[in-house]
Amino acid sequence: MNDYKRIAEGLANVNRFNPEIFGQIEHYVLRNLSMEYELKTIVDIVYAFGKGDMGSKIFYEAVQTTIFKGHFLQRSVLFKRNELPYNGYTTSKLLGIFSHAKHRIQDFELEPDFQVFMYNLIMNQQTEYNMIVQFN
Repeated sequence: MNDYKRIAEGLANVNRFNPEIFGQIEHYVLRNLSMEYELKTIVDIVYAFGKGDMGSKIFYEAVQTTIFKGHFLQRSVLFKRNELPYNGYTTSKLLGIFSHAKHRIQDFELEPDFQVFMYNLIMNQQTEYNMIVQFN
């Protein structure tokens, strides 16, 4: 999964959004959502997709389910669930990703459980935010 993260981020950084390559990455990610990887990795991959208006409705739905239910979907419930880090950077990335997907994909809807998850992530006392003030 880390290799595909590097490819997606690298292409996004140089503004090369080839639908065929991103389609292959999407296919791989959808087939391997139950693998063991850091949840931040999938957030970074989806962020690269969002920068280039890539990704299908199925892709974004699967990723949001993976994020709020935990990514060990097909493993024993005894495995510990990895949590997303409580920081404003990750939270703002998620908000940007899914608000952009909602505007780009007409019939895409956020799942109610994901909405609750995001609200709890934003309002959690452990979440740290850095305020950046810009003057023009």
